[in-house]
Amino acid sequence: MNKGFTLVELLVVVLIIGILSAVALPQYQKAVEKSRMTEALILVKKIVEAQKIFYMSNGRYASFEEMETLDLQFPKSSTIAYSGQHRYRTKDFAYSCQGTGATEIAVAQRVNGNGGLGTEYYFSVNSDNMDKVICYAYPTANKISAALCQEFQNTGLL
Repeated sequence: MNKGFTLVELLVVVLIIGILSAVALPQYQKAVEKSRMTEALILVKKIVEAQKIFYMSNGRYASFEEMETLDLQFPKSSTIAYSGQHRYRTKDFAYSCQGTGATEIAVAQRVNGNGGLGTEYYFSVNSDNMDKVICYAYPTANKISAALCQEFQNTGLL
C-alpha cells in the first residue's frame, strides 16, 4: 500500500492556506497603518502643547521658521527637512506648522514609500479648535487609509 498524500489533498491544503492569507493580509496592513496613525497623533498633540506654551510666551503661534524653537523633542530617527511646508520628517510622516497668519498650528502628512509626501491623508489641528484633530483623507487615498481616517474621526480618538 502506498503512503502519502494525493494531489487533491495537497491542492485543498494550498487552497485553505491561500484563503487564510487573503483574509489575514488586509487585517495586518490595517493594524500596521493604525499604529503609524497613532504615532503621528501623539507627535501632533505634542506640537499642539508646544504651540500653546509658545503662545503664552509670545502672544502668537510659532511660524514654520520658528518650529525648531518650540519646546519639543522629535524621535531620534527624524530629520530636519525643509521641503516646502514640512519641518521634520520621520519614516512615515512629515510634520510642520503653518505660518503666522494661517490657522493650522500642527500638521502631520503621510509620507509615501518613495520618501515623498503621500496622497493618502494628513492630520491637522487648527488654532480655532485646538482640542480637535482633523484627519483628512485625499480622494486618491487607498481604502485602508480612508477607512482608518474615517474610523478615527467617528470614534472621537482625535
